[in-house]
Order: sequence, then structure tokens, then C-alpha cells
Amino acid sequence: MKKNHAIFLVIAVFLASLPIMQNMPRHVNPSEIPETSPNMVDLLSIYTIIIDRAVFEDYVESLRNLDESMKTYIPKDLKYIYDRFNELLRNEIDMLNTTKKYIDATELSIVLGLLQDARRNLSMATYTLAEANITYIELKESVKEFEKMFKIPGGQLTLKLSSLEKLILRYFNDVTSLSKKLEALKLSLIHI
Repeated sequence: MKKNHAIFLVIAVFLASLPIMQNMPRHVNPSEIPETSPNMVDLLSIYTIIIDRAVFEDYVESLRNLDESMKTYIPKDLKYIYDRFNELLRNEIDMLNTTKKYIDATELSIVLGLLQDARRNLSMATYTLAEANITYIELKESVKEFEKMFKIPGGQLTLKLSSLEKLILRYFNDVTSLSKKLEALKLSLIHI
């Protein structure tokens, strides 16, 4: 038994004398550990998925992915910028989704001959599209600060975000086309 204690004592002294053991901290104060930001490649990947889903009009999945991204730990000094960007992105996706629903409802109302409903839906599509455009302008300003603070190089997120502008333009063309169609239907009914 004494022999085992002696061997254990020799091993303990030997391990304690190793250089690696002398540099190991006994206790680390959690408040002294530096906060780390999320990896910029990971952030860019997450937002690429979110924006791509929105562009393909998969708004439910886009918003679900955005909700998941909000679970990421963000240091306090970056939290406001992160939250503001995500809030604007959420609003943008919501407005685009709502606009698409009104455009679809307008098209259906025209097919069914419900021109009053078509006008009302088209009016709402125009309104929500204008809101989406205003939000997009705010989002473009916000992304500059976001890229700077999270060290995303070369305007990569700004470039990705521009695909939402193309979607806004496509919806604008849809609204314009439907408006012309409704006007033509109105004129044809007057001449009957």
C-alpha cells in the first residue's frame, strides 16, 4: 500500500513539473473571457439561405430560417445592429409575402369576374409593395453597417440583398400589368 502511495506521489510530482501543467490556469473568471462574434462566413451563409428562399417565394421557410438565426449568440456591442438588420429583413419578407398574396388574389378575382374585389386587392398589393420598397431602402442602409461591424468583406451581403430589389421590381411589373388589365376590362364593360 505504501508502495502505491509512493508511485502515485512520484507521478504527481512528475506531472506537476511538466511545462504544460504549469501554464494551465486553475480558474478562469467568465467575465474576463473575451466575447467572440459569429463567424462571418457562417453569417453570410445563413443570410444567403434566408434571402434565396424569399426570392423563390418560399416565405414561410425564409422566416423560419430567420427565426433560427436569431438564436445565435451575439456580443452586446453588436446586438443592436444585428437585431435591427434582422427586424428590417423580417419586415421586408413579410411585406413581399403579403404583396404576393394580394397579387394572386387580384389575378383570381379577375378570372372570376369580381372586378371590385380585384381593384381592392390590387390597391392593397400596391400599398404593401410601397411599404416593401421603403423597408428595402432602410435595409440597404442597415446592411452597410452590418457588414462593417461583422467584418463581411466586399459588400457580399449587399450584393445578395439586391436580389430582393429585383423581386420588388418584378412585383411592381405584375401590379402595373394587372392595373392595365383592370382598366381594359373596365373600358370593355363601358362599351357593352
